[in-house]
Amino acid sequence: MRVRIATGIDASDTAFVDNHGGEVFVNSLWVTALIDGFLPFDNGVDQVSIV
Repeated sequence: MRVRIATGIDASDTAFVDNHGGEVFVNSLWVTALIDGFLPFDNGVDQVSIV
């Protein structure tokens, strides 16, 4: 299963890492999100609210 974390026009809207010089190494990334009830339908295009 894949869960969309953010929606934007490009990476500048939804970047998970900003680097303004130097090197960045990401060896692993783990995201945990909890919600009461069911997740809304996600068509992969429109924004989805989980509020």
